[in-house]
Amino acid sequence: MLSVANPGFPLLPGSTDRLLAQAPSFGIGGAIGDATAEGPVIFVFPIMGAVGGASISLLLGKRARAILMALTGAVGFGVGSLPVLLISGLAINRIDVQGAVLLLVLGAAQGVVGVASLGLGLRDPERARYLLLGATLGFGIGALVARAFVYELGVPMFVIWGAIGGAGLGAALGYLEKKKADTQS
Repeated sequence: MLSVANPGFPLLPGSTDRLLAQAPSFGIGGAIGDATAEGPVIFVFPIMGAVGGASISLLLGKRARAILMALTGAVGFGVGSLPVLLISGLAINRIDVQGAVLLLVLGAAQGVVGVASLGLGLRDPERARYLLLGATLGFGIGALVARAFVYELGVPMFVIWGAIGGAGLGAALGYLEKKKADTQS
């Protein structure tokens, strides 16, 4: 568990330390995937999912499940990336509302499939529901923002996409932590 004393962030429910700890994990996974994948970009997403999945397990204090979560994350984000990669050609080069909406939906779908597999690894349906919501928002918005700013920032698209998606998951984890603390007191 993180030992950072945290007063909380008023705009987000729950603990900010989860948000801050989880956000970089998928971004780091995206950076590792981007740096090591010599071939098709389809290999970036499983690496992103593996690093992020292991991170979720460690943040929840479930070290014994870290390998399982890395494997389910790799499989889920690998499978979840297939529709994104197949259909994204329709959205990537479009700078209009339809292209933005399509990219938002594809990013959200990729996050949902990836995190659904992580929910299986957690074996906790309640946590999985909140993580799915965080993934839908985080990875959807992440795909849109990454596409919009990838050229201006000079950062690989997958780093931005993963970091914002991870922040969505971190917000869900923070909410779950706060909810658990509230029920225990």
